[in-house]
Amino acid sequence: MGPGGAKFRTPRDETIYGVSIHGIPLSPEVVSVLADAEVFDWTAVSHAYWDAADVPAMLAALAAGQDVGPDSPVGDLWGSLYHQGTVYPASTAAVPFLARLAAAGAEAKECLLQLGAMAQSDDGLELSDPEEVRDAVRGQVGVLRPLAEHGQAEIRQATVFALGQTRSCDLAPLLGDVLAHDTEPVVRAEALMGLARCEHDVAALVASALDDPDDAVRLAGVVAALDAGRSWNDSMHEALLSVADPDGVSEHFCENLLDAWYGSFDWVVQMLCETGQGEAAARLLIDAAGSEVISLRTVLHSAPLVLDSPTIDGQSREALRQALAGR
Repeated sequence: MGPGGAKFRTPRDETIYGVSIHGIPLSPEVVSVLADAEVFDWTAVSHAYWDAADVPAMLAALAAGQDVGPDSPVGDLWGSLYHQGTVYPASTAAVPFLARLAAAGAEAKECLLQLGAMAQSDDGLELSDPEEVRDAVRGQVGVLRPLAEHGQAEIRQATVFALGQTRSCDLAPLLGDVLAHDTEPVVRAEALMGLARCEHDVAALVASALDDPDDAVRLAGVVAALDAGRSWNDSMHEALLSVADPDGVSEHFCENLLDAWYGSFDWVVQMLCETGQGEAAARLLIDAAGSEVISLRTVLHSAPLVLDSPTIDGQSREALRQALAGR
C-alpha cells in the first residue's frame, strides 16, 4: 500500500500494492502523488467522457512510463483532459498531480506538455471560470520553476512551454533569464514565445530576437510577432529567409509537437494571407524561390495559398508564377 493505505489500480484493472507497477519501481515522491490521486473524489468532476473516476489509473500508467501512443492509457489521459483542445473540471483537478509527477521525474516531459496544452486552451466545458485551468497551472509555478534548470534540455523546454502558456507577467523574469542564458537554441526559442504571451513590450522583444544568432530564436521571433498581431516588416522577412529549413526547426517547438503544424513557413504565409497581407506573402515566396536556404518543396507547398489569395494583384501573382518556374 501507498501512504494512507491507498491502493493503485492499473489500467488493466490489476490491483497492486507497494511501490511498483508491473515491476517498474516508483520513487516515494511518485507513490505519494498516486496515493493522493487515489483518494481524491474524481466522481465529483467530469472530463470528456463524463465520470473522471478513471483518472488515477491513467495517472498511474503515466507514472509507470507505459506506452504514450494515442490508443494507450496515457493517450486516453490526453483525450479525457484535453479533448480536441477542450478542457474540463477534471483537467483543473489533474493539474497539481501532473505538476507533482513532473517534479518527481515521472515522465516529466509528458506531464509538462499536457500542462502547457491545457493552460493554452481557451475552450472550456462546464468550467465556472474560463481561466480556471490556466489559473490552476499558475498555482503550480513553485513546483515547476526548478525544472527550468533541469539537466535535460527537453525538460527545460517543456517547462518554459508550460509556464509560458500561463500568460503570467510574474514569470517574465524567469523566462527572460532562460532566453538570455540557456545554451540550447530551442529552449531559448520556447522562452521567447512564452515571454511574448506575457510581456507588454513585444516590439522590443521581437526586434532583439530577429537579430539573434540562433535560427530557432529568429524563427520564434517571427512566430511571436505574428501571433501578437504585429504587421509584417522587412526585418521579419529577412529573418525568416535567413533560417535554414524553418519547417525542420519548428518541428522541435512544443506547440508543433502538440498540434502538428504543416510547417512554420506555411503557417507564416497563411497568417499573412488571412490578415490582408497577401502582397507581403507573395514577396516572401518570390524571394524564397530564389533562396538557397528555403527548399523548393517548402515554397511549392505554400504557393497555392498565395496564388489563390484575393489580397494580391495580378502583377504579383504573375511574378510569383515566374519565380516558381525559374526555380
